[in-house]
Amino acid sequence: MNNPHYNPYLGAIGPKPNQTLAIVSLVSGIIGLVLCGGLVSPIAVITGVMARKRAASNPMQYGGAEIALVGLILGIIGSIILIFVLLYIAFVFILGVGIALSH
Repeated sequence: MNNPHYNPYLGAIGPKPNQTLAIVSLVSGIIGLVLCGGLVSPIAVITGVMARKRAASNPMQYGGAEIALVGLILGIIGSIILIFVLLYIAFVFILGVGIALSH
C-alpha cells in the first residue's frame, strides 16, 4: 500500500519517458514549414521516424509517438515544398542560362 511509485488516482508513477527526438521533430517540422520554406523539414522527417521507432520498441523509456507523428507529417509536407522550390530555382536558372546563351 505504501509504494512510492503508485498513486491510487494516477496509477503507477515512474520516470517520464524521453520525448526529446519527438519534440525536435515537431519543432523542426513547424520551423521548416512556416519559416524556412522546407529547408529543415528533412530533419523533422528523420527525427520523427527515429522517435516513433524508439517509442514503439521501448515505450517505458521513450515516449512522444504522437508528437513525432505530427512532426513527421509536417516534415513530409515541408520536404515536398522544398522539392518544388528547388525545382523552381533550377528551372529559372536553366531558363536564364538559355536566354543568356541565345543573345
